[in-house]
Amino acid sequence: MLKKYYGKIYNMLDEVTPLSKDCGVLCDKACCKEEDEPAGMFVFPFEEELLEKVDFGYLEESNCQYGEDKTAKIFYCTKPCNRSERPLSCRIFPLTPYRKNGRIKLIMNPAAKKMCPLARSLQPSQLEEAFEENVMRAMNRIQKLKDGDDYIDMLTEIADQFEEMNKKLR
Repeated sequence: MLKKYYGKIYNMLDEVTPLSKDCGVLCDKACCKEEDEPAGMFVFPFEEELLEKVDFGYLEESNCQYGEDKTAKIFYCTKPCNRSERPLSCRIFPLTPYRKNGRIKLIMNPAAKKMCPLARSLQPSQLEEAFEENVMRAMNRIQKLKDGDDYIDMLTEIADQFEEMNKKLR
């Protein structure tokens, strides 16, 4: 059942991308490369069950909590992925859900600004409309999962912390 639930979410994002062309050309696919230290992607609630058996990466616990004492997991790639099996965070990159005044909206992920020219220079509304719409549809489905709201609140807190850190570095 979980595979089917995430399958529907993944399908929403299979044919849409942030730009009408390959945005990886702009940055030489920086989001898929390890630089000085491995960069991981947060795994949405229950998604780790789908990623436990893939052969292109591994899961680790983070120090972030959500829901009833659940620990968020991070997926680290060890080689190029099978795109049809990549985590939801990769599929929605460089966007992240953000709760403001009780409503979910999409923002450019502040953690992405270091590597992604889109995250540094554009607003979500400047990305492909179908991409933004489908990411929002996906987040509405995530919200319906047990602890989905709490997970989005955790991502909001992380985004706020990164934004504060980015302000201090300017």
